[in-house]
Amino acid sequence: MLKNYYNFLFYSSPFILGAVGFVCLLVAIIVLFREISRQKQQKEEAQKKFIELSEFNKVKETFLTMAAHQLKTPLTDVKWALECLLADKEMSVQNKQLIRSSRERIFTSMDIIDKMLKSNEMQLVEINVKELIKKITGELYYLADNNKVSLKLDYRATGNIKIKGDPETLHFAFSNVVDNAIRYSPKGEVLITVEKEGKFARIIVKDNGIGIDKTDQQFIFNKFYRAKNAIAIDPSQTGVGLYSTKQAILHYGGTITLHSNIGKGTTIVITMPSI
Repeated sequence: MLKNYYNFLFYSSPFILGAVGFVCLLVAIIVLFREISRQKQQKEEAQKKFIELSEFNKVKETFLTMAAHQLKTPLTDVKWALECLLADKEMSVQNKQLIRSSRERIFTSMDIIDKMLKSNEMQLVEINVKELIKKITGELYYLADNNKVSLKLDYRATGNIKIKGDPETLHFAFSNVVDNAIRYSPKGEVLITVEKEGKFARIIVKDNGIGIDKTDQQFIFNKFYRAKNAIAIDPSQTGVGLYSTKQAILHYGGTITLHSNIGKGTTIVITMPSI
């Protein structure tokens, strides 16, 4: 009896092994087919999302182009108006200096708009932080003087601090921060500190102005957002300055933080990778 059982196993084992192998192969084919189907579905979904994003980007680029053109037209008008004012021989030297400073800022804004229209021409060059901040404080001197604000620069590094980025874009970004500090610190003081900490450059803009309420601070870098007390002082501003500043700084690998107490002032710290 036992002998017959062993004989059965011996002669039937190839068939059993063949059947098991066939089942395993069939299972492998089913699993492979399901995996191919899953990957195909994921690829189709990814392609669909890519097409949707491409269409969205086209709409966004069209809007930005139109917006840039709309911004450039009035700036061109303002530039020519300033040129006409500078031609007035009876104007005082101080007023002419103020107009020249305003004209330079118009030129900077127009350069940025041109780069919005030709984004592939953005530069990535070495920027001397000290020279950039000195230029900004020089341009904003008359705004500070008009607001009776003491504008000071404290350069704490022993040598030159350099960062990489587009000069006009970062000039615009840093200038926004200093401009805000001056505007909202009437008869106060604005201190700009430039220092190096490890592999990073730090630009600290501290004022003793009106400050920002805690309820406003979490939104202050949002597009079109303005603090309530800032609107009361100057309702004409648009609320895009700090938003644009943050986007530019983030684009070049930096960070921007804010510390403020209502009625006591604001400190903004910009950190950028140095080279």
